[in-house]
Amino acid sequence: MENNYEFNVYHESSKLRENDIELYSWIGLINSDTKIRNVISKPYLSAGSKNNEVSLPDNNNKNETSLQESIVTRRSNRNFDGEECELEVFSDILKYSAKENSIMKYGDGVNWAFRPYPSGGGLYPIEMYVYVNNVQKLDNGIYYYNPKRHSLSEIENINLIDKLESAMPTLENEIKKSSFIVFLVSNMNKMSFKYMERSYRFALLECGHLAQNILLLTNSYNLKSFPAGAFIDDKVNNFLNLDTSHSNIQYIILNS
Repeated sequence: MENNYEFNVYHESSKLRENDIELYSWIGLINSDTKIRNVISKPYLSAGSKNNEVSLPDNNNKNETSLQESIVTRRSNRNFDGEECELEVFSDILKYSAKENSIMKYGDGVNWAFRPYPSGGGLYPIEMYVYVNNVQKLDNGIYYYNPKRHSLSEIENINLIDKLESAMPTLENEIKKSSFIVFLVSNMNKMSFKYMERSYRFALLECGHLAQNILLLTNSYNLKSFPAGAFIDDKVNNFLNLDTSHSNIQYIILNS
C-alpha cells in the first residue's frame, strides 16, 4: 500500500546529501567562530525570571536504586493514586534529568555548559515546563524549569485544571490524580540557524533522550509515570503560553 503521509516529504527534504557544500561550510563557520560559539554556548531561557523564581533543594540524592534495576523494571503505569510527591524527590527527578552537569573550557576562551543527555551541537532546543498538581511545599501552577540554576519560574496558576483537561480530554482522571506533569517543548530558534531543516530531527531525538531520563528516574523513586501523545497541540501550546512561531509541545510525561 502506498504511503502518502507528509512525513515522507519532510524526511526527503531534510536528508543530508554529498553535494550540500553550503551547509557543511555554514556549520564549519559556526563551529570555528569564537564570537558565535561564545553566544550559542549559553542557551537563553524562553520564559520566567528571577522575580518569580522558586529555588529547588539540592544535594538530596535520596535514591539507592541502580540504573540497571530502573531500566529492567520500568513500565508505563497510569494507575495513579493521587498521593503527594515529596519536594526532594521532585527536585531530584528534575535535577538528574536535565540540570547542567559540566562545563567544558575550550582554548578559545569559550565555556560551554552541558547537560546529562545528548543534544545536536550542544544547543539544547528542548525546554521543560512543569505543571505542579500535588507536590509538597509547592503551589499548584505551571512552571518553567531553569537547568542552570535548578529552579522554577511560575508562569500561571489560575483555572488550570479545566484548561489542561480540555487539551488532554482522554486523560482527565490521570490529570486529576497526578502529582506533576512534565511538558517537553521544542524551541527551534535555538537550533534551526545552524542545522536548518535537519534541526527538527535532532530536536525529536533530544526529546526522547530527556524523556527517558525522566522516566527512569521516576521509576527509580517508585513513582508511577507514563508518556503521552494524546493531546491537542494548540491547546497545550496555549496552556503553556508558548510563542508558536518557534516553540511547540512535543511530548508530555504524567507522574504520580
